[in-house]
Amino acid sequence: MWLVEQLAPGSGSNHCTLLMWLRGELDHVALREAIDLLHRRQAVLRTVLAEQHGRLVQRVRRALPVDLPSSDLSDLPDPAAAARGIAAALGAAPYALDREPPVRWRLLRTAPNEHLLVLCLHHIAVDGWSESVLWQQLAELYSARRLGRTPPPQRLRVTYTEYAARQRRELAGGMYSKGLGYWRRHLAGAPAVVLPGVGGESSAYTGGADHAARTFTAGVPAELSIRLQQLARDERASSFMVLLAGFCALLRSTTQAEDLVIGTPTAGRSEADVRDLVGYLVNPLAMRFDLSGRPTPRELLRRVRATCLDGMDHQDVPFEEVVKSVARGRSNRRRQLTPVMFQLHNVPEPEARWVGLEAAREQIFGTACDLDLSLSLEPRPNGLVAHWTYHTALFHADEVKALHRRYLALLARIADAPDIPLPAEEAHGGQRRDEERWTAPPRSRQPETAAGWAEQGTRLRTVVSVFDEVLGGRPGLDEDFLAAGGHSLTAVQAAERLRRRLALPVTGLEVMECGSARRLGRLLDERAGAQLLARAAGEVSTSARAHRARTSSAGLSGAAAGPVLVTGATGGVGSFVVRELLARGRSVRALVRPESAHLLAGEPVEIVAGDLADHDSLRAAADGAGAVVHAACTFTSPQVDVAAMRALLAGGSAATFVFVSSVDAYGSPPPGPVPEGAGPVGAVNAYGEAKLACERLLAQARRGTPHGWSAVRVPAVWGCHDRLHHQLRWGVTGSLLQAAEARTEMLLPGTREATSRYRPGLLPWISAHRLARFLVDVVESPAYGVVNAIGGHVDWLALALELRELVGSDSRLAYSPDAPAHLFRAARYASALCEPAGGAEESWRAALAEAVPATLALSRR
Repeated sequence: MWLVEQLAPGSGSNHCTLLMWLRGELDHVALREAIDLLHRRQAVLRTVLAEQHGRLVQRVRRALPVDLPSSDLSDLPDPAAAARGIAAALGAAPYALDREPPVRWRLLRTAPNEHLLVLCLHHIAVDGWSESVLWQQLAELYSARRLGRTPPPQRLRVTYTEYAARQRRELAGGMYSKGLGYWRRHLAGAPAVVLPGVGGESSAYTGGADHAARTFTAGVPAELSIRLQQLARDERASSFMVLLAGFCALLRSTTQAEDLVIGTPTAGRSEADVRDLVGYLVNPLAMRFDLSGRPTPRELLRRVRATCLDGMDHQDVPFEEVVKSVARGRSNRRRQLTPVMFQLHNVPEPEARWVGLEAAREQIFGTACDLDLSLSLEPRPNGLVAHWTYHTALFHADEVKALHRRYLALLARIADAPDIPLPAEEAHGGQRRDEERWTAPPRSRQPETAAGWAEQGTRLRTVVSVFDEVLGGRPGLDEDFLAAGGHSLTAVQAAERLRRRLALPVTGLEVMECGSARRLGRLLDERAGAQLLARAAGEVSTSARAHRARTSSAGLSGAAAGPVLVTGATGGVGSFVVRELLARGRSVRALVRPESAHLLAGEPVEIVAGDLADHDSLRAAADGAGAVVHAACTFTSPQVDVAAMRALLAGGSAATFVFVSSVDAYGSPPPGPVPEGAGPVGAVNAYGEAKLACERLLAQARRGTPHGWSAVRVPAVWGCHDRLHHQLRWGVTGSLLQAAEARTEMLLPGTREATSRYRPGLLPWISAHRLARFLVDVVESPAYGVVNAIGGHVDWLALALELRELVGSDSRLAYSPDAPAHLFRAARYASALCEPAGGAEESWRAALAEAVPATLALSRR
């Protein structure tokens, strides 16, 4: 980094600007004392560099009071924006590393009880891990001085100077010779990564002083992250490896290269004595990935995992030594070896408590970078945040946003279809069906003229305004909400604001499904028109729009004492149960999220706003109910599901209780009949474990009481409902349906012998209509135990042929031992409902013929 600073002084490519917002009554004296103590403790903050006899040497200065300039910006029109501007300028200013330490402080007052503490650093002295250590120690020192205490001295096991000296001795002693041999073999003949840039410009250039860069930040939805974690567990891989596999697939489709070198940083802190050390210990690794052939996502993940494990075994070799050994003769050697970087931030973030203050961290990304492209992912409670830093000579902003959309689509394919190879056109940069399904189409900017906006209508302008507020910037009319940085929480916020301003029903899920402002505006226009017609006919209920409908007396004369509470009443199963109860004249109480209440507007039901995580709302909803049909489920958070079950049982202790469980509770039984209520056999997934736990809670709560109860184990459910369409696409049938759509091989359980043999597997299923009737039956006649609701069992071969016919696909059927594991299962679940002779909807072919076209239409919206 010293050499980079000398060759390109002031480029800013190794500068870092960190912000800490402090809200409350700040003790200025305590803060100054804490900063002084921090510099006294961490010598690297007092170190300057110089050349002596052709060698770079460190000089540690005496601990003196640290300069902390302060400014009062509270009188400015926008103090926060002004503070960020000052911080950005301070961070971009050149460092004279031979005359000044690599750290700067600034305190900016933005309100009477709000300050911004700015910390600017040069990466020659600190890395990302060190940043967390500095903030944690500063908070501890401030809190001690604020309380009038003397902080205990910290005794580091090793100083940064000692660490650097030890590394030099190990290098001189040949300690890394074996590791260097590995990296020479690993990188021998590795080609440079060539990214297609602006106007066809290539990234394979000699470099120079131009380090201009920008950073685009967007989100990765939490639900997608959760599905990726499940695949990682299945393959004994880390989240880092799965996300890196997606990045490899993206680069392959972008560059058409099958041999790629990607840089990734390691913390360099495997030893306990350097965990609390402030310094630059990061050591990048140059990972070389084999992407040849047409690997499935699972196979690609296995290749990435193997490469990563080998690289981690040799991570102690200093990267500069690897560059010297491998990249001899190359100009700008380091950049040519790893012009593309990938990292997942997993730095421990201990809670930094500032006594008497609320603190919030922030970072300003610079406008310089010595890489062509870098993807940095940060875990957040609501998913991942992706920071794409790119060289402006190679990429336009819209091109990088398109990269993010494609990355999301590839991650979705990896998570949901891990055993289906990428189509040939997708592997070489063609247009992707997945990109069209998961993201918005190529975006066109909104009309900027007054005439152009006048054509759009007030509802669309309101949508764009709300998107601007929740996303922090105005998106294009066709810009994808998620790619613009949105996530599930901001979608809910946007829906809430739109409902309030337009008095129209809309949910957060609909915000994400519509994707763009234009599509959402059209949906709202349609609803406004329908609402006007309904008002004219006197059919709109103001109280229903306010999420609390009245109970209608029509058709409820035969109802039992107390209404039937249905959880998840707007979901794939619950909505059918509500219809069936109403058809039988039962009084219904529907538990729904507030943003979904409009879906039941006009229905003669009592609407109760609530959520599985809101236990008070669950207990209140169950109180006074004559029966409970618990159909709601998170699918991905077992702890939430089990805790919700406890709350419902506590609130509805006297109600007949029907719990919608799953055949996943049986585990992995061998081929043959499985009696109702049998214990689990073999591996049980997390979803099945949660269902078992809820069944046990129900049995315990009802033991010794006269109150009826039933745990109904349910298989795949087919029917016309958005949630059921998603299950058809991404559930157990997903691999076959997606392969049929993509016209790739549909893998069936079997062998790859000359005479391929099919190993029959069975899929248990039931139609949503039949399941609803059965659930209401057991409300009226409880089973007092575990029962199955099975409509029938379908052979996977017959199912694949039917799906291919319905999709209109010419996909080839192939028998393979690598087919998804659940396709090999051939258990037959006993049930009084098995193979019913009911109406047309009971035929599995009829059920699919109804569901598949709607599923395809939903995916192409």
